[in-house]
Amino acid sequence: MLSIATNNQEKMEKGKITIHRIDQFANRYRTINIFVDNTQVVKIKNNEIKTIELTSGEHIVAAKIDWCGSPDIHINIEGNKEIFLELGSVFLNNKSKKGVFSTKLIVQTLLVAMSLIWDGYMKTSYMFLIIALGIILWQTIEFYFSKDKTGSIFYLLTLGRKEYLYLNES
Repeated sequence: MLSIATNNQEKMEKGKITIHRIDQFANRYRTINIFVDNTQVVKIKNNEIKTIELTSGEHIVAAKIDWCGSPDIHINIEGNKEIFLELGSVFLNNKSKKGVFSTKLIVQTLLVAMSLIWDGYMKTSYMFLIIALGIILWQTIEFYFSKDKTGSIFYLLTLGRKEYLYLNES
């Protein structure tokens, strides 16, 4: 258990936050940094639980991995209260039935590219370019027409980089 307190704060009551990083395939072998009040306090591995002791009062908690992270959440620690948080990535989320890449789209694009090669309209080297462009087009269309903006990896790694991870009270 980690404790964050200065000498003046040690006389105050302390509460705890317990963070459970759920088991996910995405980022399985990477650690996520946990920040409390803009100070890194702990690193958490896949399917790990960490408890952090904090002084009473308002705190800002966030998770970061490389240039991506979670939105800041404000928690209020009162007395010996313990708050439980769940940490995970929205990228290929186990709880979501929607994956980031559509297998159906990739297979259809591959079949179109193969038929163009078979008919002699295209060289084999262009097949990978057509598949990549098909995936990017699908991602872009999904971004614009979906209410759930977490489906596009291009969005998550650029404009939505602060939404790549989630940190929710459980």
